[in-house]
Amino acid sequence: MNVPEINKCCACCGLPLAPLPGTQASEVIEIEVKAYRRIIQRKRYQPTCLCCALPSIVTAPVPPKIIPKGKYGISVWTEFIVNKFLYARPTHRLLQSWQALGLPVAQGTVTGGFAYLAPLFVLLVQAFRDRQHSDTHWHADETGWKVFEHVEGKKTNRWYLWGYQSRSVMYFDLEPSRAAMKQAFLCAVKWTQRSRHSFPEFKLRS
Repeated sequence: MNVPEINKCCACCGLPLAPLPGTQASEVIEIEVKAYRRIIQRKRYQPTCLCCALPSIVTAPVPPKIIPKGKYGISVWTEFIVNKFLYARPTHRLLQSWQALGLPVAQGTVTGGFAYLAPLFVLLVQAFRDRQHSDTHWHADETGWKVFEHVEGKKTNRWYLWGYQSRSVMYFDLEPSRAAMKQAFLCAVKWTQRSRHSFPEFKLRS
């Protein structure tokens, strides 16, 4: 920024101001969020022999992607996962904000991507469960949860979302029924109900 022309001289005598070396800095904190395209240039070669053992054009391999043939990079999927599972931000609201920034993303793309990425977290989820099993006191509660997915033999969309809080882990488990929850999650623990209105207490089997 520069001094206005009218202020570059003395108001009394009219002599101009002499410039000084350097500048005087001031700081303003801003946020800039934008999407960009990362173009990867791959070097091309062609054979100089007549052996016909190579294709007519040889290029460097395409860099691996987190989702094969997908156009969104790791940073995009990181934003999806962090916003949904750390900040509990509904996906459609995130997509609306990205739409306003000039990055339209289809809801189906996100849903399909989550389904593809889910197996990558199996070991992490198991580690959380094992860690929770090592704690000696749990609180648990459940609530009804609508899941619009066809499951053979299930007549309604009512599922059950269970939350388990121990000293070190908060674990959520979504099951189609209470019976399925008991069979899938409580096979290694003993459930003792302390009172009708309190959270159940879980202890490891001896």
